[in-house]
Formats: sequence, structure tokens, C-alpha cells
Amino acid sequence: GAALPEATLTLAAIGRDPAGTERELARAALNFAPATREAEAGFDLPPELRNRIARFQIEGGRGAGAVHLADDSLRRRKVALLTVREGTEALALLSPLHYLRQALAPTADLVEGAALDDLLLTAPDVVVLADSPTLTDSEQLALRDWMGTFGKARSADLGLQLERAYEAALLIQSIEIEFFADRPVRTDLELSVPRQVRGQMLRRFRVALQLCRESLEELQPRRQELDSQQQRQLQLIESVEARYNPRSGKASFSRTPDLIPRSLMGAVERVRQQLDPEAEATVVAGFRRQRNTTLVSLRVLLLLVLVPLLMQQASRSFVISPLVDRFAPHVPFLSYTKPQLEEAAVEKLRIYKAEIEFDALLKGSVLPTNEELHEALATRAEELKLEADSQSTRAIKNVLSDLFAMLGFVLVCVFGQEEIRVLRGFLDELIYGLSDSAKAFAIILFTDIFVGFHSPEGWTVLLDGVANHLGLPQRENFILLFIATFPVILATIFKYWIFRYLNRVSPSSVATLRNMNGGG
Repeated sequence: GAALPEATLTLAAIGRDPAGTERELARAALNFAPATREAEAGFDLPPELRNRIARFQIEGGRGAGAVHLADDSLRRRKVALLTVREGTEALALLSPLHYLRQALAPTADLVEGAALDDLLLTAPDVVVLADSPTLTDSEQLALRDWMGTFGKARSADLGLQLERAYEAALLIQSIEIEFFADRPVRTDLELSVPRQVRGQMLRRFRVALQLCRESLEELQPRRQELDSQQQRQLQLIESVEARYNPRSGKASFSRTPDLIPRSLMGAVERVRQQLDPEAEATVVAGFRRQRNTTLVSLRVLLLLVLVPLLMQQASRSFVISPLVDRFAPHVPFLSYTKPQLEEAAVEKLRIYKAEIEFDALLKGSVLPTNEELHEALATRAEELKLEADSQSTRAIKNVLSDLFAMLGFVLVCVFGQEEIRVLRGFLDELIYGLSDSAKAFAIILFTDIFVGFHSPEGWTVLLDGVANHLGLPQRENFILLFIATFPVILATIFKYWIFRYLNRVSPSSVATLRNMNGGG
């Protein structure tokens, strides 16, 4: 065949940042020389970021072959070695940590020091105390505090393990959809793809399936430690892994009938859980966790609403209004709405003049003289001027107070990240706990309001209200352009969300939605 041309691809390392948001952690270029099929890329990352990598993905690649899941071999633990102290010359000569260094250096990041407090500040994963050194009271207290943080670290490791297994399950699903028409993977099936692509796909499938199985061994005994959203992720992992016969030691690539119906096994499992001596404590603990989640969610929801509202009203009444009233007549920027308001005032004055003449004709009285008409118009013009000045200052007050409200919202989001994460899980549980018909009804209602046939009238009213609130002119061309583009973009994003996300987590809701829409 023809020689391969020179090519450059971008490889991205993707994982979760400290806030729990999935993002790109690093990227590197893959430079393929002419007529070569292999290239290398290096990532220079600190251990904290390297341990967070969940997968590598070729930028722009759409197939399963463009994704490589990271496993535990990529992670390097931080090990703290407490070196010998002053006055222990014998230990220094024997070097009890020598063999530990030789064994751990290839796979871990070593931190050494003679002060235990300084070592604990580096947040190590393991602390090695050679030959039981004598610790002071403060060092013993610091060591106990460090050991107490293992509960939190264990939960973080559990979440990371769940996230990797979830990514592996989604990769298996994407392979099933892309190569096997949404059916289980079969190695004996001939595909209309090159042999190299097929072999690479099967290798990635086996790695992902093995990762799911290894993760389930750790996740299933600790199921009670997971929240509702993590429980749904675990159920997806279990459903994907169950399609490949988890009872046998080898992976089976086709569905085989069970000797005992799964529903009967589920009933037996529920009875076993109810007879468990610790079942009551588990139920009470779950209820308390749900109650705490609900209270935290309601509290942060109220804060997200009340804090911006209170900051808006307080800043408007005590800060913005006095300053704007004081400086508006002398600062042109604070009167940016006056031109369009003056145009409206001139039109009102013209109508007022016509009303005076029309009223005189209806009553059969003599038309007012030029002096009387001029006096009436002058009085009305002064009233319109005061009204325009009031509207102008009100608009700039609205803008500034909205900025304070936005600042309050951002502060709540920044200082309440953990509570917002709980709120997100609570809302997910509330939404996905609805029946399929209720989900489909809510989706249809939402789409018909914002992107349906009658949505242009609603968008027109909304844009007019926003323009009046901010003191901006109501441009008909802009409104028409907005209505012609934004609902279309919103509908596209919504359909993509249904295809990419809802179709995975709740396929029955998508089917119900399609039936309620008349099969469309």
C-alpha cells in the first residue's frame, strides 16, 4: 500500500480536578514520522495530577480505539520514610531504610526526613517508622490525626475507583453500539472493519471488562457508603458486567440463559437482607443520610435564592441609589439610556399636543392660542423630562444591583461547593426517581414552552422585559434574529443530551418520550 504520510495528533489526559469536575489535565503531541504507525508522547505532571488521570483520549477521535483507560499502574503513591534521629549512630550505620528505598523507588515517590511533623505535612499515603522510634507526645497526636484522615481518603479512593469503572462500562457500551448494533460483544463475529481495528477494539474491551470486574470486587461490599448518584453508576457497571457471565472465571461474550430466574434470586436476596441482624441499623443509617442530604440541599437552595436577592435589595437601597442619585447628573455614563428615553418623550409630547387640539374640537371650544399651547407643552415637557430622568437612573440602578446579586450567587457557589455537590445529587435522585411517563411529560412540557410552536411569543415578552429592566432599546431586528437562532440551538443541545446521556441512564424514558411524541 501507499506509504503513510507524516501526521500529528493531540493526546489528552482527562480526569477529575480537586472539585470533582471532569476536565483535561494535560495534553501532548503525537508526531508520526512518514511510513510509521507508532509514536510516543510524554506527560510531565506532579503526582497529585498524575494520580487523577482516568483516561487518555485522542483529540477529535470518535471511535473506541481513540480512548485508553488508565489503571492503578499509573498511580504513584507517596511514601514517607522517617530517617534515623540524632544520637542513634548504630541505626545510621546499619541503614534500616536502605532496602525499603531500593524496593519502593521504582513505583513510589519517597519523602524522607527526621521530623515526623514535617513528613505529615506532605500528605503521604504511607508512613514508615523503622525500628519503632520513640515519638514525642505531639508527634503521637499528629500521627493519630493523620491516621484519622484515612476514612476520608478511603472514601476518595472509593469515588475514584467507581469513576474509573464507570468510564470502563461506558466504553464497553460505546463498543457495543459502534460495532455490534447495541448487542453484547462477540469475538467470533466477523466485522466489516480492518483486522487491526478489530484486534485493538477487542483488547480495549477486555481491559475495560477486567477493570469493571476488579472494581466491583471492591465496590459491592461498600455499596452502603455510596450516595444515590453513585448507586446508579454502580448499577450501570453491574448491568454491563453481568452481560458477560460474571459467575464464570472466564469472560463470556454472549448472553447465556440463567438456571434460576434473576427475579427469584433478587427476591431471595431481599429476604436475606431483611433477616440480616444489622438490617435495622443499615436502614436507620440510610434514612439519616437521606435526611441530612435533604436538609443540606434545601439549605443551599435557599441560600442560592435568598443571598442574591438580599444583596440586590440591600445594595440598591443603601449603596447604589444614593450614589447614582448623587453622581448621575454629572457622569454621562450613568445616563446611557437618555437618548432613547428622550425620543420616547418627544413622541409623547407630540401626542399630547394632538390630544389638546382634538379635545377642543370635540367640545366645540376655541383652539388654544399659541401662548396657551406653548405653556401647556412646556409644563408637559418638564413632566416628561423628570419621568425620563427617573427611568434612566432606575435602569442603571437595576444593572448595578444585578451585578451585586450575581456576586452573591458566585460567593455561595464558591464557598458551598460541597453543599452544591450534595444538591446536585439530590436533584438527580429527585428527577430520575420519577416514573418514565412523568419524565417524558416534563421533557415535552419543557421543549414545548421554550422551543415549541408558540415559543416565539414567550421569547418576545421575555426579551422586552429584560430590555426594559436594563434600559436598553427594544430592537425588533435583534428580537427576530434571537428567536430564529437561540431556540434552534437550545433544541439541538437538548436532543444531543437525550441521545448522549438520557439514552444511557434511562432508555425506557426515551422510548416513552418517543411514543408520547407519536413515534417521532
